Amino acid sequence: MLKLVETVELPFATMLSSKSVLPELHPQFIGIYQGGWSREAVRHQIESSDCLLSLGAWMTDLDTGLFSDNLDTARMIVAGDGQVQIGDRCYQNVQLADFICGLTPFLKPRSYLSSHPVAPYFSSVPFIPVASRKLTAIRLYERLNTFLDDRMILLAEPGDSFCAALDFHIEEHENFIVQAYYSSIGYCTPAALGVAFARPGKRPVVLTGDGAFQMTAQEISTLVRERCAAIILIINNDGYLVERVLHEDGPYNDIQMWNYADLPAAFGGADYSVGIKVTTEGELEQALSSAASDEEKLFLIELCLPDRDCSAGLKQLGDTFRKTASVKQ
Repeated sequence: MLKLVETVELPFATMLSSKSVLPELHPQFIGIYQGGWSREAVRHQIESSDCLLSLGAWMTDLDTGLFSDNLDTARMIVAGDGQVQIGDRCYQNVQLADFICGLTPFLKPRSYLSSHPVAPYFSSVPFIPVASRKLTAIRLYERLNTFLDDRMILLAEPGDSFCAALDFHIEEHENFIVQAYYSSIGYCTPAALGVAFARPGKRPVVLTGDGAFQMTAQEISTLVRERCAAIILIINNDGYLVERVLHEDGPYNDIQMWNYADLPAAFGGADYSVGIKVTTEGELEQALSSAASDEEKLFLIELCLPDRDCSAGLKQLGDTFRKTASVKQ
């Protein structure tokens, strides 16, 4: 796929489910397309294209911004699910990889970038912590964005985590994992074990909420036993925040408050792991610095967000969800 877009110098975007399948530092990368939730420059470029090549895209609710996409299928070539759709013609039994490899040699090298300029996806802004400032969602995610590097693989849990991580700058390919199709909470903590075995040269970083973490918390024991030096970032916002944002709140969104920072020791990992509780920007800076400097230990960092604070992405999801629900009623 990378050879294809580079041969023709095509601008390209990815979706939530395919984030980082190609490197985001690539000069032809325009950003994430998520329907009406996209940056305006990305949405305009995708939806106004005279020929949009869709390769393996899943048009799920989250990938399309709750189906707020505006794509004209008459101007699309859609390849995936063992078929290729061009206008009203459908060609069966064509595998995606075969299609990409077969199409590339027939494309004439030329540049579309002059007529379709790519706006810079992001600019690096250094994070300056205020030591005594209480942790907030927006500042937390700003800092995590600058903390991640190419030696780490981020696993973003369904909920506020993957709403915020959508805007993280994952520069190299294959450094991001998300379970956006079923949005199965509790996926990322055990998945970190698979990442550690599959990519031993990289460090798993799990961004999860407290509710999702409690679904599979016992896998910390396995990570400790296997000496996996993961970094587990638990956003403690007092329960199932995504449900509170999407629906009217109720006691079913409350969970038992745990002493999360004590769990690595409770699972017998006192010699191979560290638990830290963070409430301020200064404490966050110290915790991340410790985790970065000690690559032999598992770090579990509890991130306490007061007043059920959340990312702008989750607020947008909640607003769109409620508007959609009111229209249907």
